[in-house]
Amino acid sequence: MDNINKIEVAPDGSLWFGSWQGDLIRYRPAKRDPDSPEVVVTTDRDYTDLANLPEVATDQRVSFKFGAIDFVTAPEKRQYRWQLYEGERSSEELAANWEPASTATVLERSFAKKEAGTWTLAVQFIDRDLNYSAPTFATMSVKLPWHANAAVTVPAGAGVGGLLLWAVVARMMYARKRKEARRLREEMLEQEHEARVRLEGEVTERQQAQEYFKSLVQHVPVQVIRRDVEGIITFVNKAMEEFWEKKAGWKIAVGQGWDDQPDWMEPENVAHIKASHDEIIQTGKIFQREALPFEFPSGEEVWLRDILTPIREADGTVTGIQGIIWDVTE
Repeated sequence: MDNINKIEVAPDGSLWFGSWQGDLIRYRPAKRDPDSPEVVVTTDRDYTDLANLPEVATDQRVSFKFGAIDFVTAPEKRQYRWQLYEGERSSEELAANWEPASTATVLERSFAKKEAGTWTLAVQFIDRDLNYSAPTFATMSVKLPWHANAAVTVPAGAGVGGLLLWAVVARMMYARKRKEARRLREEMLEQEHEARVRLEGEVTERQQAQEYFKSLVQHVPVQVIRRDVEGIITFVNKAMEEFWEKKAGWKIAVGQGWDDQPDWMEPENVAHIKASHDEIIQTGKIFQREALPFEFPSGEEVWLRDILTPIREADGTVTGIQGIIWDVTE
C-alpha cells in the first residue's frame, strides 16, 4: 500500500489504484445482499424468538446483542447500524434515522416511566463492500410496573387503608380493656386471685381482638380468603361468600380444597391459582397476579385481580396464604 499514489472511482463503482512503479490495479466491489443480523434480547434471560418477546417494565435494563455470520468480511470489520424508536416508522423514516455505523454489537437501554409504549429496534449488517442487509426488527412492549400503575394501587391502597383503620380502632379498644383489667388487678389483695383474674382477662382480650379482626375483615368491600399449606380454605369473608353465590350460585366455604372447585371454572384458572399458592408457600414472597377472567354459567365474564401474602407463625414458618381480591371489570 506504500506504493499507491492515486485512487480513482469509476462510474460503475469499481476502484482504480495507481502505483509509483506505473502499475494499475482495478478492484470491483461485490454486489450482493448480506444475511440479516441475528438479535438476542436479554432481560431476566436471553430471548431469541423476536416474535414473542416478553413485556418489559420501565426502569428495567434491556440488552440487545446482534451479530452476523459472513464468510467475506472479517469479524473485526463487520459493521452494524441501528435505530430504536417508539411506535411505527415508514420506509422513508427508517432510511433517514439510522445511527452512525460502527463495529459495536451490544446496545444497553432502560426506559423511563414516561416512555411506556411499544418500542422497536431495527438493525442492519454492513459487509466489507458496503452492502447493506435487510433490517432485523425486535419489537417489545414497555409497561409501568404494577406498583406505579394507579389502576392497581388505588383499589389496593383503599382496601389496605380500610384494614389499617379498623386495626387502629381495635387496638384502641384493646388498650382500653387492658387498662380496666389492670385497675381491677391492682385492687386484688390475694396474689393467687390476682393471677387468675389476669389470666382470664388476657384470654378475654385475645378473644375480643380476634373478634375485632374478624369483624374488620367481614365488613371490608373486598374479598378476603385464607388457605392452609395444602390449599384447604380456612376463612372466607362475607363479601367473598356473597360475590360467588350471587354471580355463579357457588357456596364457597371453609374446608373446601382444590378438588372442590365448580365444574364451570376454567381448568387453566384453577391451575394458575394453585401455582401461585404453591410458589408463595415455598418462597414466602408477596405475589400479585395479572387480572384473570372468570366466565360464569350465566355467560357473564368478570375480571378479578388479587394480592396474595404468606401467613406466618411467630418463628417465621409459612402456614398458609391470605388473598385480597377485587373486581377490575370495565
